[in-house]
Amino acid sequence: MLFNSIDFLVFYIVVISLYFLIPFKRFRWVLLLVSSYVFYMWWKPVYILLIIISTVIDYTAGIMMEKYKDDLKRKRILLLTSLVVNLGLLFVFKYFNYIGSLFSQIVNTTGEFSAINILLPMGISFYTFQTLSYTIDVYRGKIKAERHLGYFALYVSFFPQLVAGPIERSDRLIPQLKKNSTFEYNRFREGLVTMGFGFFKKMVIADRAAIFVNSVFGQVDQINDGWEILIAVVLFSFQIYGDFSGYSDIAIGSAKIMGIDLMVNFRQPYFAKSIREFWSRWHISLSTWFRDYLYIPLGGNRRGAHRTYLNIFIVFVISGIWHGANMTFFLWGMLHGCYHYIETLWERRNPKIMELLSINEESVTYRISRMVTTFILVNFAWIFFRANTIKEAILICKKIFILDISRIYVVGTGLSERLFSYGLNRLEMKLLLVAITALIAIDYGIDHYGGIAGVLERLQVEPLVSRWVVYMILIFSIIVFGVYGSGEIQEFIYFQF
Repeated sequence: MLFNSIDFLVFYIVVISLYFLIPFKRFRWVLLLVSSYVFYMWWKPVYILLIIISTVIDYTAGIMMEKYKDDLKRKRILLLTSLVVNLGLLFVFKYFNYIGSLFSQIVNTTGEFSAINILLPMGISFYTFQTLSYTIDVYRGKIKAERHLGYFALYVSFFPQLVAGPIERSDRLIPQLKKNSTFEYNRFREGLVTMGFGFFKKMVIADRAAIFVNSVFGQVDQINDGWEILIAVVLFSFQIYGDFSGYSDIAIGSAKIMGIDLMVNFRQPYFAKSIREFWSRWHISLSTWFRDYLYIPLGGNRRGAHRTYLNIFIVFVISGIWHGANMTFFLWGMLHGCYHYIETLWERRNPKIMELLSINEESVTYRISRMVTTFILVNFAWIFFRANTIKEAILICKKIFILDISRIYVVGTGLSERLFSYGLNRLEMKLLLVAITALIAIDYGIDHYGGIAGVLERLQVEPLVSRWVVYMILIFSIIVFGVYGSGEIQEFIYFQF
């Protein structure tokens, strides 16, 4: 079931109504669990078995590890069982065909590799990592094993964040699922506005940008000028941000109405002034997962500078592989690892260079220049993320620098019509640019006032008419411009991961 569909709208209204009207509050978990399973089965019913397998294995492993807490050998076997089952399922569905095909090409076998004809389960990377965090935390003694199978099953499958995060930790989510929340107007308003902003990002920005981006990337070999490619790359950066953070906003908002606070997954990442800061703002739940369950176990920064750089590089590479079975994702992760290394070296020499050039680090000009530089580097890396093959990514990198101003701007007539031959006409492109500008302005307000709650608090001092003008513009743009163009419901990008 897609968030941006009438099906979800009806589904959510029914669930939230029953949630607050059901007389037996301690059985809310049954409603939410059934709703979560229905939500997932709406897409492909049989794949609910994968979630149930992960749930039963990790629930059992957690209890058994706690039972044998003094038997390190048995605890390790139980943890290993959880890792093998969860990562094994992830490998079979996500990587088996690609690795098998790659191996077949490397060893030059005469026969063709027989791929398994299976569909990648939606959100398998997300709920796998979520349930693994639980078993690892129980093994470490950080948390107590959950004894209530129903609440644990709900933790694994909670529908707002099931298929694309945020990736929650059990010690944060399960206690909230057990809490008997009552309807609160302020939470309802904040949740509704958060969901609205998410729908705006997805339907007004991401889905419209996707039309231009898909058209350009689909015919890169036929384009002989870099302007179209450059614009497509920049639009893709807003497409993936609007798409993924939009999903997170809808998830966070829908849970907030129920009295459940999911973690913030995006914190205005394109305002970052360094690659390190970008990753502290982008897909935060995944970044912190890799920090806690990979980077620190590898040694973190405790084994010297060179080992620290290697650990960071490994984390970024695996993060790239996590996104998909393609060498393009591997290179995307590797590129960010290189960025991080170069940035660390630069920071070591930066004070002397700044002093030599008499540059004030607190100046607006310097901060903006760092923000622009970071945005350019991130956009360059997005080329490898979006390209279907390495060959295509290299071709894009070659063509993106072939910039002839006469091919984009015609004296006397303005912008070339060629720019509007990729699925968006002049009006549609203007609407997209206005929406992106509005997104940047809203993001600035959220960043400045400390979240949507801060923005709403700031709006409270404005006249009632002014507040409702803002709300109505948001609603109007989603309803009208959200379906303007192809009129088709677009899947969220991260469903494929």
